[in-house]
Amino acid sequence: NLSAGPKTVKIDRLFGGIIPANSQTPIFPFGPYVDFGWIVGGAGMQDNLQTLKNAGFNFINPDPTYTDLTSMDQLLHICEQLGIYVQVSFRYSYTNTTDVVSRVKRWASYNSVLTWYTTDEPDGQQWTSNQPTITVYNAVKAADPYHPVALVLNCQNTAGYYTGASDIFGTDMYPIGISTKGCDAVSGDCGCDLCTGSLTADLVSRTNKYRSDYAAQGVQSTPVWMGLQAFSDPPTWWARAPTPQEFAVMFWLTIVQGYKAISFWKYPYVPDNTLTAIHTTLAGQLASIAPTYILSATQLPTSHVTTQGNGSTTLFAGAWLSIEKSSLLTVVINGAAAPAPFVVTVTDAKAITVKGRDISSGGPVNIAKGVVTGQLPAYGIAVYAFVLGVSTAQPTPSKSANIAGAPVVGSSTATVETTTQPNGGGTRRVEWKGVVAAVMVMVAAFVNI
Repeated sequence: NLSAGPKTVKIDRLFGGIIPANSQTPIFPFGPYVDFGWIVGGAGMQDNLQTLKNAGFNFINPDPTYTDLTSMDQLLHICEQLGIYVQVSFRYSYTNTTDVVSRVKRWASYNSVLTWYTTDEPDGQQWTSNQPTITVYNAVKAADPYHPVALVLNCQNTAGYYTGASDIFGTDMYPIGISTKGCDAVSGDCGCDLCTGSLTADLVSRTNKYRSDYAAQGVQSTPVWMGLQAFSDPPTWWARAPTPQEFAVMFWLTIVQGYKAISFWKYPYVPDNTLTAIHTTLAGQLASIAPTYILSATQLPTSHVTTQGNGSTTLFAGAWLSIEKSSLLTVVINGAAAPAPFVVTVTDAKAITVKGRDISSGGPVNIAKGVVTGQLPAYGIAVYAFVLGVSTAQPTPSKSANIAGAPVVGSSTATVETTTQPNGGGTRRVEWKGVVAAVMVMVAAFVNI
């Protein structure tokens, strides 16, 4: 019941997107946590932020190591010009609510501010209580009720403790290159809580646990955001970073699992720029499909999207169908290190029959009565977008007209309409067929970097 404020960011409770203060349409945030020293160093803030924009990122979380608040003023101003949205972090000072509130009031008028980020992994090694996160949340909302508050959790079993501390629920997953030696369900820290080091299973397990906890508290409609691993740190827990193929698998699996924003730790990349190209590719693919499909269509339940093929535990699929059934998106992911044939059945799309090919790889794709078949390479991803156009031919003013289009896919059942001719002209029998044409747009598929 809150009336709109001067700068109001909205959460779309229907499809899960977030609508910036200077926009009427939702976005899917994708971008890095960024080292603030890098932002202000080297070529300078303007050029460095332009580099992030050129990479395709529409969203950043600057790590708040600055002491001069005017540098953050400048960053928010430049990001507003570039069209980059900012998650403003208080991760190192969130227990000082006076300081946090003063910064909120200072920066709330910028269009580039997307969310307030109160803290990062408050459930980690130093956990003692969830109360500080609730306290700072209430203070921020009292000072500025017009921007959502977000945080990110680290542990498998803590989501239920923080539902009163955030408007957006986040978690981060860093399973690549870890060793689980010395870790069990109650002790040890191996860099990814209760993870096995799996490329796909850990993300699914964390998501299922959080989803269950949120449903138990009746907050399952709250958007969920994901932080992915894009780094290595051999002296601690992560012996290596994800490969480009592995990151792409985690990226699309995150989307299939229902997350509506993706960040990653961190930028500049550690140890090198191996992931630069795949991040730009993924950003472009996401930008091309998110507005039409992910952010304005219903993601079908998993029971409506069945997958068959080799490696049932590493083959994943998701589908989005628009409310008016005019568009369909299907995503198929092979999380295995070997090629995998697949058969995906979308039960809500049984009327759709289209044959085509992926324009990226040239590989075949067949969609027949809602069934998609194909083969993915190791760590391959298929993303198919379908636009389903409906057209109806108009009758000609003859006494009897049979108007039938040349259907591309199929035609609707013929209908007969009988009307009375003006001026005593008797009756006119008009028979026509509506043609339903399905036009397939292959947005991106078989990502095989």
